[in-house]
Amino acid sequence: MKLGVIDYGVGNLRSLHNALISLGVEAIVSSNIDRLLDCDKLILPGVGAFSYVKKRFDEAGLDELTTEVIVRDIPCLGICVGMQLLFESSNEFETTCGLGLLSGKVVRLDELDGREDRDCKVRIPNVSWLKVNFSTAQLKDGLDLFSNISPDAKFYFVHSYAVSHASKDTDAHSTYAGIKFCASASRDKLFGVQFHPEKSGKNGLHLLNNFAKMGKKNEK
Repeated sequence: MKLGVIDYGVGNLRSLHNALISLGVEAIVSSNIDRLLDCDKLILPGVGAFSYVKKRFDEAGLDELTTEVIVRDIPCLGICVGMQLLFESSNEFETTCGLGLLSGKVVRLDELDGREDRDCKVRIPNVSWLKVNFSTAQLKDGLDLFSNISPDAKFYFVHSYAVSHASKDTDAHSTYAGIKFCASASRDKLFGVQFHPEKSGKNGLHLLNNFAKMGKKNEK
């Protein structure tokens, strides 16, 4: 099993790569499409403003990679802004189209629908360890990112924008200052997490390991 970390200049690649190596995963960091498509699974990281991240993604010519990931049914995990890129659009600084692979729009945390107290001032960005609320009843046999992770586990978040927890592709949500937002999403073999698993201690490592081993039970 070989895992490719997509390098387009906007991710915390070293810590992510080191986390994967510590798990015994064969991992490469590359911007070369052929090398990435030779991998069994891919991770799309991202740090910074959505519009800048999308611009760098486009400049790296990764549209072809996106198409091939879908056509070849390659499992892919987006992290932080890398997850946000999988959605339809973001209004961070300016309206920018995403990849449109997941349903939902990225907006500022204090603009999300369903906020419990509109008069309460929200500190932005959200930099905190938060519980991720997922239903153990929804866990799929060895195919879920949260398999064998405690429902009380917390993960490290640092972000100002997010997708609504009401997105139809949301698998789990977290709550910050009374605001519910999408913490994890998926569709088919595309997955995304708003938090940073590579900075989330043993729980984050467990999640990365789940992704690395995903589907092995069904492989011959």
